[in-house]
Amino acid sequence: LQYNTSTGKWEVSTTHTSRKTLGLGGETSMGSSGSILLVNSGGTVMDYVDDVSTIGAFVDNGQEALTTGDKGHRVLDTNCEVIGWTVTGNVTGDATWGLKYAVSGGWPTLTSITPAVGYVPSLSSKPWDHKTISGTNWNKRHFNAGDIVQFSLSSSSGLSQSSITLHLRRTP
Repeated sequence: LQYNTSTGKWEVSTTHTSRKTLGLGGETSMGSSGSILLVNSGGTVMDYVDDVSTIGAFVDNGQEALTTGDKGHRVLDTNCEVIGWTVTGNVTGDATWGLKYAVSGGWPTLTSITPAVGYVPSLSSKPWDHKTISGTNWNKRHFNAGDIVQFSLSSSSGLSQSSITLHLRRTP
């Protein structure tokens, strides 16, 4: 696949170089798992980028302190892996979020997601925090379409609002 500057169109070619670029023979330059081939706005450059999305929960208790407990769940629409999280609060404060999941068709039976030390979605004396996760930072990071993730506020202090956002990368 190559861009023809004369015609202004992408064209399929059968040269060794184009087969190699597409991963059809020899070494490949295919994107990593969860990547998509993106064409720039001018239509002349293609590059592999992560196919990412987010899911999350937001709680608002008005002027009162947040209460703990289950705060919502989301059904995943694609196979994916969690690659990070962001937690926010309306002011500097503390919040710790817990996560559970159910396999597709297994609701309401839930299993806890156990983060490693330092990877628990939380705030500690600040209004915002983010963490990138990979490998074994969580005991469960890979999910299938139809799986359900449940969000629970485990503890909170000094906040009347908080949110959790999970950053997801689509996988085959």
